Amino acid sequence: MSEKTHWRKLQNPEFIGSWDLEGDTDVLITDITTKEITGIKGTTRETVLILKGMKPMIVNVTNQLTIQQLYGAYIEDWIGKTVTLFPTTTKVRGEKMDCIRIRKRKPTQKQEKKKSPIDDARLEQAIDAIKSGAVTREKVESQFTLTTKQKNRLDEGLKD
Repeated sequence: MSEKTHWRKLQNPEFIGSWDLEGDTDVLITDITTKEITGIKGTTRETVLILKGMKPMIVNVTNQLTIQQLYGAYIEDWIGKTVTLFPTTTKVRGEKMDCIRIRKRKPTQKQEKKKSPIDDARLEQAIDAIKSGAVTREKVESQFTLTTKQKNRLDEGLKD
């Protein structure tokens, strides 16, 4: 069975969306810029966070205010800082919508991202993704807890 694609990934695949996150995710801000984004309402200029090892994130005012509370009002002070993204929902014009928010706390070095177990079907998808170059083995192992049997399967699958 192949991995399913969330319909929102097709709308603007250049940027991270809540559907790309599986829970709290600590990310390093490497740059901040503005970019013209074309969407349903036409073209607008948006603030974009450049994140280490991830797609860029269009950062709305709510998230900008959270970063300001954490690191101050000057965007130059945000570069090199880590924030915690998490998927959630919000109401827009009375309708519930997926979104990304930033936790109102600074990540600490002691916080470790909790790893999820991986089922065998997802492991096979991960092996295919590694073979295609979409992700690295290190990324898979950093996100999931693998049993010894699954680690062996990963080794075997990458030899093929």
